[in-house]
Amino acid sequence: MIRAHSPFNGKRFIGDTSNNIVHDLLSEQTGKVTTKSCKIDEIKTEYIMKFDPDDLDIAIDKGFKPCPICLWTHYSTPNVLK
Repeated sequence: MIRAHSPFNGKRFIGDTSNNIVHDLLSEQTGKVTTKSCKIDEIKTEYIMKFDPDDLDIAIDKGFKPCPICLWTHYSTPNVLK
């Protein structure tokens, strides 16, 4: 779910600098449908990174790895992780 409030400010891709994982807020898993959850709301503000432009490839180029929960499809695609 896209969040308009700070620190997310309407961005789709949010990086967690504490573990270098990037999350897709449009594909976020909250634990209601599956047992796994992204827990994006639990990321401390000082660890949130936004990307400009708001693009997954930019996040990957900056060294972030796709979240295995909300971006799981990128784990089966060759050459996504560098």
